[in-house]
Amino acid sequence: MIENIVRFVATLLLTGSVLIGALMGALVGGSALSRYLLDFPIHFTEEVVGLAFAALFFFSLPYCSYSSSHISVSLISHLFNERWTSFLGRIGQLAMAGFLVLLGTISIRFVEQSYLFGSKSDVLSLELGNYMLMFPVFCFLCAAIHLLIALNLVGSGSVGEDHVI
Repeated sequence: MIENIVRFVATLLLTGSVLIGALMGALVGGSALSRYLLDFPIHFTEEVVGLAFAALFFFSLPYCSYSSSHISVSLISHLFNERWTSFLGRIGQLAMAGFLVLLGTISIRFVEQSYLFGSKSDVLSLELGNYMLMFPVFCFLCAAIHLLIALNLVGSGSVGEDHVI
């Protein structure tokens, strides 16, 4: 049950990330055509693409955490037997969850400051606090995924795998 919910949410967010990437591509392509064919530049393109890139990155993080499809470096765990490698993998997942909770907690202060000061983007005057809110939300979401993996409640095949680079 938990596995299905986590897989669904992670896949849904990854799909959102792909759609954001497609929107970015269309916006950049449309902006280039507008600038060079019609001699009419779209002034907000860089701002929207920058914010969309941040959203694309954060929306894909839960899927990368869930599927363990991110890059990982193994310095010593490949020297141990499977039992110890699995144990070290769980310790690593717990450490990552703790780090993400700490990072998310610290970043909440920056979001509060952004709302307090009314930070807005340059061209479109978009409320930046809404975009900054993605950081702690996705930190906590990824921390929960790492914790569930460490407790062997989801992604049991991904804990302890050795990806030597």
